[in-house]
Amino acid sequence: MTMRACLCNLVLVLLLPLGKLPAYEREVVFDEDIKVIRFDELEYPLAARLGNVQGLVIVDVRYSEKGSVVSVEAVAGPRLLIPAALANARTWTFRPNPRGRAMIVYDFRIEQTCVLPCRSQFLFRPPNIATVRTGQALITH
Repeated sequence: MTMRACLCNLVLVLLLPLGKLPAYEREVVFDEDIKVIRFDELEYPLAARLGNVQGLVIVDVRYSEKGSVVSVEAVAGPRLLIPAALANARTWTFRPNPRGRAMIVYDFRIEQTCVLPCRSQFLFRPPNIATVRTGQALITH
């Protein structure tokens, strides 16, 4: 490539509008862009607990300029856990970012055994991880 061609390519790159980001940067919500202002705790869904259903639910959240949630959509997760995660995500508030968007990763886990009633524990780890844990009921005769 000649020096002139290199210079032309450089000029073209510099003249591209700043709004023209690579595709992955237009779609990705970066961790540093997610700031949770408020969240509600979530109980482990009873049907999922009784069915020993656990796993990750990924929720795509869209919110207003004020940070209040306007829509939620499940991206992936176990069928019995998605409704509870969506209902919970609707209650969160975010510090607005230019995309008006965030992802929440719900990590549902059934750990150890417990004596009824088994209580849930909700843990939030910034920027966007919500862990919901409970125990598996110990059945005695």
